[in-house]
Formats: sequence, C-alpha cells, structure tokens
Amino acid sequence: MAKLELDIQDINKNASENFLGFKATSKSIKPVHLGHVMLTNLLGYSYNYDELLEFTIKPSKKDYEEISDEIKKKFQSDTAIETTQMNHYRSLFHQILHDDMGYYPKSAESTAPTFTSDWLLNDTYNGASVGQYLYTLIKDNELVEDKMRKQLQNHRDGMSVLFRPFLKLAEKESVNSKTINSSPLGEIFEKDSVSEDLQEGFHNIALHIDDSRQEKNLKQLREFVKFASFAFYCYSINRNNELEEDGKESKVPMLLNYAQNSEVIERASVNTANLGYSEVENGTRKGIRNELDRKGAKSLNRDQIMEIVESDKFYAGRKRTGSKHEDAVETFKEMYDSSTEEDDFEKLVDVLNNANHLSLFKTYTPKGTIKSFGWRSGILKPRGNTRNRYYEPDVELLEALILSVIKPDQKIPLVDLLKRLKEKYGILVGGTEEEEIHLEEWNISLGTTQDRVDPLKKNYDGLKRILVDLGYAEEYADDVTMVKGDTS
Repeated sequence: MAKLELDIQDINKNASENFLGFKATSKSIKPVHLGHVMLTNLLGYSYNYDELLEFTIKPSKKDYEEISDEIKKKFQSDTAIETTQMNHYRSLFHQILHDDMGYYPKSAESTAPTFTSDWLLNDTYNGASVGQYLYTLIKDNELVEDKMRKQLQNHRDGMSVLFRPFLKLAEKESVNSKTINSSPLGEIFEKDSVSEDLQEGFHNIALHIDDSRQEKNLKQLREFVKFASFAFYCYSINRNNELEEDGKESKVPMLLNYAQNSEVIERASVNTANLGYSEVENGTRKGIRNELDRKGAKSLNRDQIMEIVESDKFYAGRKRTGSKHEDAVETFKEMYDSSTEEDDFEKLVDVLNNANHLSLFKTYTPKGTIKSFGWRSGILKPRGNTRNRYYEPDVELLEALILSVIKPDQKIPLVDLLKRLKEKYGILVGGTEEEEIHLEEWNISLGTTQDRVDPLKKNYDGLKRILVDLGYAEEYADDVTMVKGDTS
C-alpha cells in the first residue's frame, strides 16, 4: 500500500470546493473579477487584449525602447513623440487599468468601471470559479440574459472611449461558459435554498434594466454587479446551515447598522458579521473532513499523522527549514494533542481547520476571503477596521437589494420590504417583532428590552430616511411609509 501524503495547501483549496462548489481562497477577489467572469460567460466571447497589456506594462519593468515595432504601430499614431513622453503616457494608461482592477465603492472619481465590459480585465483567472457560480444563477433566465447582452454590447463607459477602438480590432475569442450546480457535499439549488432566492433577485433586477440597446445605463450595470457581489457573500455565509441535517429554516442574519452612534446596534451588527464568518469556518471544516476522508486519512493513527506533518510534502509551498517552519510544526503537534476530539481522524480534521484559520502555514481560507471581500464590495464597514466591521451597505448596493425584492410597478409598505429582505437574504433592521425573533433564533442579543427599544427605532428611522432621500420611499400620515420600485 502506497504511503499516504497530505499537502495542507491542497486540502485547504479542495475543502473550499467541497464546501461551496468553487475555490474561494484568494484575498485578491474583487467585484471587478466576479463581474467579468459572470458577464463574459453570459456573452460567450471576449477579445484578446494581450497586446494592449504589453504596450501598457509599467515603464519601470519594460522601457518603451524594448517594445517591438509591431506593437508600437498598433497603439501609437504619432511616431515623433520622445521616449520619455511615451513612457509617461504608458504609465498613465497602466495606472488606469490598475485602478480598474482595484475598484472599490465610493471611488468612482478615480476608477474606470470596466467590470461592465466584455473585453477588458487584467487578471481573468482570479475569481473564475466564483464567477461561474454567479453565472449559474442567471444562466437559464431569458429576461436577464437578453437585457444584459443588449447593455453589454452597447455600453458607453470611459474605458470604452479609451480602449474599445483598439480591442474591437483584436481577435475575438469564444468563452467556454461553465456552470456550478453542486459540490461534493450536496446540491446547491435545493428548494427554498438561498441560491434560489438569489436567482429570483437577479430576475427582479432585470425587470428594472432598460430593454433596449439604445438605452445605455452604466448605473444599472454597476448595480447588477453589486448584487452579484452580495450574492457571493450571502451564499457563502448560508451554505453551512443548508448542509446541516437539522439546520435552521431562517437565513443567517445580517443586521444593518443605520442607527447613528448606537453601540447596541453596532455591536449586534458586528456580532452578526462574526456569526457569518463562523458559519463559513464551520462549512470549511466539513470540506476538510470530506477531503481527508476521500484521501483515506480515516485509517491514520497519531504516529502516522505526525510523520506526515514532519514530511517535506505536508506544506510544499513553504520553506521547510528554519525556526518558523519548525515552530509551526511544533504548534501543530501541540494543537493536535490538546484537541478535545477523541478519534484520531476527528483530531486531524479539527487541527487542520484551526491551523488554516490561524494561518499557521500561511494558507488563505474561505473565511478570510469573505471577510476581505465584504468590505471590498461595500457590504461591510469600516474598511480599515478588521475586527469590528458591521453591515452598512453602500448606496449602490442598497439600491440593488431594494430592486431585487420589489418590481418596477410595485408599491409596498416599508415593513413588507423588510419582511422580504429578511426572508430572502436574512437582512434585518430590527423594526419588526419578527426580526427580533430571527436574531434570537441565532443567539444574537440586543440587550434588555429597555436598552434596545430606542436604538431599534433609530435604526429603522435611519434606513427610512435613506430610502426617502434616494427617492424609493414616501412618508404618509399615521407613520406609514411606502416603498416603490421606480424612482422616476
């Protein structure tokens, strides 16, 4: 019998795929990546822009004089420009492309939003499998596909003006569109799953998108991608509960924080965010168990496990000499021996999960991915505080969430909007008794009745004020607020 070998990096990556159906182990995933993969899959083609990227590579890495004449002719019409000036132009173009990849909410003044484009992205690999899941959400919806294709094929953003004429002459490449419907741990699109609710959300958003190639609305495309970002986050934090045999019927709560200067609401919102992270960590543990079982690790005893941990194969991606590696191995052994699990296999599952999430061997986990993506996509704030982030969606995302649960011709009470957000996504504001019950079901405390009444009302009023300012809500007598799907 061949000796069993384990690589902690591979186990970590495969655990993500076992759990979610795709790899989510990158701290670099941004909305721009997900939008690009999802929409390129939808279109079924893209343009080869390797020559553009070669021309705009950093001058410090490749001087203008080192670029081939063939490439220069494609992008330079005036040959009399001096090398120094051309390097300056190339540097500016490179910065624009780089800024686009780093798209963050509320930075539109310094960002070219080409995630709405079918032809341009610096890194098409990052977030590829996540984008395939998002494409699966919209694939079979004719309304979504038709409207998005029309918009994508006739968009007019700043980057189109700069680069589209170049790339339209480039070679057109077909895209092999892929879908993700299941993971080794189970089907993704079960009845009443969050994925089904997200599919409906995309459909409702499509109802709000202009149905004409003559109507060009970059904001609508941005909102579509913002909702896609939320879909990735929402699915990831709810997947573990859906895999549980006795999982809760309600979604993992996300308490929005709109009560200014309220420690009660902010603390509870932070706690719901941390709960989401814990759910992802617990789901990853399931993925690790599945992967170890698949590899035949159930037969291992302690001595065999320690032999594997000390081997060169256990962490192939790290230098295996020096005190840092030795310390990591010793820490792993101590964690193993102190585990409360009785079975050797369960001890290994437990320690591998903890070691990954402690980054003992510099692995990056789905939990880390979700935490960083949450603030990159405008779901969580504050951006600079990693420990106490709370839910306060930026305006574009908030609008996308509203449009995902209300149709253009609908007008409903605000309390009904909150009910839909709670049932579909687990989003709470705290303005109804049902929301408080939802929080209690997931052991999220708001303190005593006296402590929480005023903050909950402030939170509700804060959201109402924002919706009124955006044009989605109107206040009437008897404290009735109506929300509509059309702001015109």
